[in-house]
Amino acid sequence: MRSVIVLCDNTMGLPDKPMDDALALYYLLSKPEAIRILGVCATYGNGTAEESAAVNRSLLRELGRGEIPVLMGAEQGERAESEAAEFIAAAAQDAPGQISCLSLGAVTDLYGALLLRSETLGDLREIVFMGGITAPLLFHAQPLHELNLSIDHASACAVLTGGHDLSVITGNRCLDTAYLPGEEFFRNMVEEGTDASRLIAAHCGYRFQDKRERYGAFGSYCWDAVAAAYLAEPELFRDDPISCRITLRDMEDGYVHPADPAESNCVLNIPAVRDPSSFPAVLYRAWRSLKVMG
Repeated sequence: MRSVIVLCDNTMGLPDKPMDDALALYYLLSKPEAIRILGVCATYGNGTAEESAAVNRSLLRELGRGEIPVLMGAEQGERAESEAAEFIAAAAQDAPGQISCLSLGAVTDLYGALLLRSETLGDLREIVFMGGITAPLLFHAQPLHELNLSIDHASACAVLTGGHDLSVITGNRCLDTAYLPGEEFFRNMVEEGTDASRLIAAHCGYRFQDKRERYGAFGSYCWDAVAAAYLAEPELFRDDPISCRITLRDMEDGYVHPADPAESNCVLNIPAVRDPSSFPAVLYRAWRSLKVMG
């Protein structure tokens, strides 16, 4: 079983805001035999850290999982040594080599944990990031700006070059895998679903309508759920360790550039789903199996 700290900018249900962080949490919470969530750190990105904290607390309470602590992360522009950073640093120190981190938003709090205790990144078992790009990211012929690494590019640069056993689920590598057609989503979650999956659809379904109104396409992305799946079921993915050269300038755009090993300053695993055609069924199966406690 993996002990996991989740850092996320969850904005499920807020007008014009994404819901994929919530889908990632629902996925992890559906696997109590494999994943033990130690805490959820509220980061900024999709919204503010304060908004994320409120949404995370509501989600956990509704599922009867209010015992999982929600830690306040730094807001954008604030000092990185936040409550969330203190939690990460203490957990890593207390259980070296046993704690995994799943980073789904800004990495400010991971950097804060590093500032609080220089051994923190070395004591973590692994960090899985959703973010970064190795090539331009296009949606309906429109470029999508990378958000998770670029939003605090200095912290991202420090963490990517200072950590070990780092896996980066890049936007361009999981672009097709992360897309959920609306008709398929509602058929699996509502028509063929369970009480739990219908609850998820009731909370997350608004995003599909948002996309239809904005782009004319009835579908949405579950980016963060792909990263959660890698953490819980890495056998579904093909690992690809790559020597990279990470610079502050590249991080401003979220670019993760492969480099000659002699010129690299880190090795990042950039996985890809082995069988994209069957991957949505993995997600739907997990969401349908979610249990509401209490």
